[in-house]
Amino acid sequence: MNVSNPRLKNKELRQAIRQGIDLSAIRNAAHNTIPLNYPIMASQIALSRYPTLPEFNHDAAAAKIAEITNGGAIQINVTTVDNGYLPEAAEALSEQLRGLGIASQVMVYGENQDFISNILSPRHYDILLYEIELDVDPDPLPFYHSSQISSSGLNLSNYRNSLADDLLIGARETLDTNLRARKYETFLEHWVEDVPAIGLF
Repeated sequence: MNVSNPRLKNKELRQAIRQGIDLSAIRNAAHNTIPLNYPIMASQIALSRYPTLPEFNHDAAAAKIAEITNGGAIQINVTTVDNGYLPEAAEALSEQLRGLGIASQVMVYGENQDFISNILSPRHYDILLYEIELDVDPDPLPFYHSSQISSSGLNLSNYRNSLADDLLIGARETLDTNLRARKYETFLEHWVEDVPAIGLF
């Protein structure tokens, strides 16, 4: 989610969208993929705990969205690239947004330099359905540290949280694996609370 977007700046709206999205329906569009709930995988580092994600509740989410928007119309489009299952998954996501009372359509682009220059780099989207490559080593700093908000950075959500920044820097710099794990556990608490993104595959 582009959290600098005027509509998606509202954290409660992002939380309601996540609560109202049936992830299983979107994941069904991506055959032979593995569900991903967090930006750090168990195969990367052993964490003792993961924060609880809210349970899917369409009615509660729709009511909250109506409350936030005062019953007015709101438009949030889903942008993706013409690659594999992504357009189908984007349409499934957009359909669910419409079911929550949010006007939404899918914007599909060719994955080329024009897309990078005109859409990705300037963050010209509301919600971006896109693939990023997670390394063997856990390091979500490039994707969620505020220093990476620039057009050349990988913070595609424009996420900014000073506490999360400190945790990501501290986890990257420490050689203590236990301390690193604890910092990532706390970072994930912020990630779940702030909803800069929703893990899918």
